[in-house]
Amino acid sequence: MAQGRGSVVKCMAVMLCLMVCLKTSFAANYTVGDDSGWRLGVSGWPKGKTFKAGDVLEFKYNKQFHDVVVVGKGGHDWCISTSGAPKLQTGEDRVTLKKGKKTIFMAQGRGSAMKCMAVMLCLMVCLKTSFAANYTVGDDSGWRLGVSGWPKGKTFKAGDVLEFKYNKWFHNVVVVGKGGHDWCISTAGAPKLQTGEDRVTLKKGENYFICSFPFHCLLGMKIAITAE
Repeated sequence: MAQGRGSVVKCMAVMLCLMVCLKTSFAANYTVGDDSGWRLGVSGWPKGKTFKAGDVLEFKYNKQFHDVVVVGKGGHDWCISTSGAPKLQTGEDRVTLKKGKKTIFMAQGRGSAMKCMAVMLCLMVCLKTSFAANYTVGDDSGWRLGVSGWPKGKTFKAGDVLEFKYNKWFHNVVVVGKGGHDWCISTAGAPKLQTGEDRVTLKKGENYFICSFPFHCLLGMKIAITAE
């Protein structure tokens, strides 16, 4: 082989350079999240893909709202990052995967790990709300005398919202138990709504409501609802 004017060190340097070039040529580049980039809901993106040491992940995102933090398994599972965790926040970050190491990334946001938890909670609330139904008690006639049969034939679920619409000068809505519903009696501490446009979220199980104005409950201004 040719040693050149220096020493075998030059030959070794060339070989190392070739090894690096060959390794790079076989490495794959991935844009995390594909065309949608690093975003909320991206956690399922790696599924079905095979990664190798040397592959490069490209994180593309709006740096005003997101970042990339390298964490351990616990940090990933609980959305918590330590103060010394590597943080990337250019909006176009490139990370080379290491051999034999599970590399975990999460978005911390501009504040602290509480933002990650807040996003998860917000998503849970949004999902719950998206499946909840809204009902106007009594339909077009509203909360009125003789409304007691209105729930018949309807299926309610915990989280559904009841809207009570009525003239607040002549009616109200009182949350009671089964006895209060059956006997038209409300206790002093029973929750009373009296805005004329009240919204109540159903809890799982039995829910009872009456109007406490004299004789109104006895004239059918009450409802009993079982939410699944």
